[in-house]
Parts: sequence; C-alpha cells; structure tokens
Amino acid sequence: ALAVYAESLYLDLQLGLERRSDYVPGMLGFDPLGQDSPLMREAEILNGRVAMVAVVLYAAEEAIFSEPIVRETAIFFEPIWTLQGQGWL
Repeated sequence: ALAVYAESLYLDLQLGLERRSDYVPGMLGFDPLGQDSPLMREAEILNGRVAMVAVVLYAAEEAIFSEPIVRETAIFFEPIWTLQGQGWL
C-alpha cells in the first residue's frame, strides 16, 4: 500500500497533476478525438462495471458446472472461419 501511495505522488509530480479542483483521476490530457465529456466518463464506468460482473458470472458458472467456460460456449472462443462448417454461419 505504501508503494502505491508513493507511486501516485511521483506520477502527480511528474505530470504536474497536483490536487486541483478540476482534477479527474485518470485524466492525463490525452484525448486526440476530443470525446471527453461527463457522459462518456459515466459510460466508461458503467462498461467497466458490466465487464466485472461478467467475469464474476463466468467464474461462478465454471464453479457450478465444473466445466471450463471455453468448452460451454466455444462459439465465443473460436475463430469465425472455423465455425462455417459447424452450421453456425
């Protein structure tokens, strides 16, 4: 925990991100497409939360059925060109 705190202080000093009133975590000033807005930030947080829930559900499914998720839903883990002969496409 101490190393993480020290690294955060170092990054703040290196990037000139002292704790200002307009500071947003993760905002490093790189937005070449100009897509930064409060709506986009909220969408990114929501997408991250959905992804975390999906990973937990995959792990739960593997634990319940004692079968790797890759074997249960092989269509999601195979190259698309290998699925043509299996009747998926």
